[in-house]
Amino acid sequence: MTSPKQPGCKHQWPDEPNCQPAFLNSYHCDNCDVSWEDEWSCGCDDECPECGIAISPEKSEPIAPCACERL
Repeated sequence: MTSPKQPGCKHQWPDEPNCQPAFLNSYHCDNCDVSWEDEWSCGCDDECPECGIAISPEKSEPIAPCACERL
């Protein structure tokens, strides 16, 4: 999923010709048995809202060709 970089895009390096896609990341903390979702410009780790430990996404789905459209 690539899209030409839109004017004013803040989610990609200045010399990169394409936008960074937006992703819906799904997380689950086994320690707290808490699940949540969050939108990011990458499939990155997030902090558990209960205990604060870093959690990698269980699933990361592209939801927009340019993160500027969503974030």
